[in-house]
Amino acid sequence: MSPYQVAAGISATDLPSYQRAARLVLRHTLITDVYPRPGMLELVHRWEDPLAGDLRVLFGYRLDVRTSYARLIRCFDRLTPVVQFRSRARRPFDRRRYAYLCLVLAGLRRSYTEISLAVIARILAPQANAVDGLRFDPTISEHKQALADALGFLEQVGALRCSDGSANAWLRDPETGDALYDVDHDLCNAVFRPTRSLRDLPSAGALLTPAKGLGRDARRVAGQRARREVIEYPVTYFDEVDEDAAAALRDPQLAEDLSRLTGAVVERRAEGIALIDPTGTFSDAPFPAPNAVARAAALLLGAIADDLTRTESEATAIRLATPPAVELQAELISRVDEGMPGTQQPGTPTGQEEAGLVDSGPGWAVVEAGAALPVINDARLTELMHDLYIRFGAASFTDTWAADPSGMLAAARRFLFEMKLLAPAPSGAFVMPAAGRYRTIIPVVAPPHDQLLLEIGPVVSSGEGSGAVGAGQVDDVAQRKDPE
Repeated sequence: MSPYQVAAGISATDLPSYQRAARLVLRHTLITDVYPRPGMLELVHRWEDPLAGDLRVLFGYRLDVRTSYARLIRCFDRLTPVVQFRSRARRPFDRRRYAYLCLVLAGLRRSYTEISLAVIARILAPQANAVDGLRFDPTISEHKQALADALGFLEQVGALRCSDGSANAWLRDPETGDALYDVDHDLCNAVFRPTRSLRDLPSAGALLTPAKGLGRDARRVAGQRARREVIEYPVTYFDEVDEDAAAALRDPQLAEDLSRLTGAVVERRAEGIALIDPTGTFSDAPFPAPNAVARAAALLLGAIADDLTRTESEATAIRLATPPAVELQAELISRVDEGMPGTQQPGTPTGQEEAGLVDSGPGWAVVEAGAALPVINDARLTELMHDLYIRFGAASFTDTWAADPSGMLAAARRFLFEMKLLAPAPSGAFVMPAAGRYRTIIPVVAPPHDQLLLEIGPVVSSGEGSGAVGAGQVDDVAQRKDPE
């Protein structure tokens, strides 16, 4: 049987346009005539059929293309604490904002063609107040801002269109300010498309795709899981996945297929694999990047790398074995399940069981030096960040963070955790193998505005050898901006 051909029949001249459409769909789950930018939906319409076929075969995804939108229906192999939605002001969606968004969408399913913000708030209040620990009170600023952010997201994707007034006027004074919205019911329905009914869901883990295929289907399922890992996460380490998925990750055909689909470069090293974006338009979190938190995170990685090279460093002596990825996933699912209403019925399979997750035994274990990952303790991370503030001056970290090095450290750590360059450890952080890829970042303070920039120095590649993640040449994404 001949191997599947990605982008079959697409000429070399048209391939860049096709790859742009693929990157667009994979980055933005919902595409409309206004989101992420006007004109993008027409691009997806052009390549609808071949793109839907490639996404189905490679990842098991379903592309639903309509006249007014394109919606990618994904499969998920694990939960992640990484924030997916952000407001127009880049505020991350927390549980309250997600809850308000879902309740607002449920309310809009009624036959409204237009609705005011004040009416939305009146509909939301009894629904939110019926949920333990949620509530909605229009006199509480936090509640008002959360609702405004949820509506702002719907307005951003075109599900709501403000025809009069503004949410800001309502935020200032709900008694006198208001906004009138036109409702696009098709887009409202497209925003929230769960893959299964949530009413009888036994566990959050039941939303995940089963880890194993049966019989001859096992290789296909493992290949799709491996490709999803590469496409959805900044880096995939071989020891995070099972043997079948790890074998698929090492298959040269995987790199060829993903490169032809997206135009990105697959970088494989001894410890794992990553998709490197030479276009600067694929990732929703470019790194390095010009924003303050990403710059501080890059500087922190450089400081950690310098610290690890010193033989007297505590981090060179203390190493811990990371807990199995399956154990961390089961813990996260359990934490989510604690917030679910009701109790699980006896004999009902748990989400972990449905997703193929099993108990992997004890977690953290101290091991001999050189046998596991180095750990930087919290006190040392604090010292390194304070040293950076002294070295470059507080003003280099922008007005928001100039007087708050502790807050900057927390934000930088959280960002590096999301990028899988650091990982949580007891009283500190693991230094993950891919962090070495950025160890040659060189900070530069450029006059006249004392803007802290980043340049990347040359490194010597060691190919597939031990410790090779981070040993390859780093591209010039330091100068790229997120197009959003």
